[in-house]
Amino acid sequence: FREPGIPALQHAVHTEEQALVYQIESDVESFYDSGAFTVRWICPPANVKQVLKVVLAEIRKIARGGISQEEFRRARQVHALQKEGQLEEPMTISVALAEELIRSGRVSSPKLWPKQVRRARRSEAIRFAKNYLDPKQAVLALYGPVENIEPRILD
Repeated sequence: FREPGIPALQHAVHTEEQALVYQIESDVESFYDSGAFTVRWICPPANVKQVLKVVLAEIRKIARGGISQEEFRRARQVHALQKEGQLEEPMTISVALAEELIRSGRVSSPKLWPKQVRRARRSEAIRFAKNYLDPKQAVLALYGPVENIEPRILD
């Protein structure tokens, strides 16, 4: 299961006032026995520490209170439209079915994907956020030339 990015997280680091990143995206990956919430961004090396602080603060806020009803509706609509678009591409369907089989040990009908997304409830997203978004479990991976950042477990 993949979700579209969390708009509040993206907005927090992408506003004109801060202009910290060139691009940011977030996904939820779930597998048969585990999962991950990932945030990826592209920014100048000088902004890495500030972006990290903002991202962790937003994750903490989402973990405490979830997302607003408006934001949830917007994310659900985007995700449903993405699922509808996938139905047009046979290769996308076969890849998605293979991923679903690997992740959960079963497959569902691709025609049900948009309907399943539209049936999702905000309460489910809040429960997920409270149960699984823990900044203490964050792992940071840096790619590219980044100076003066020592590898460490995040506080």
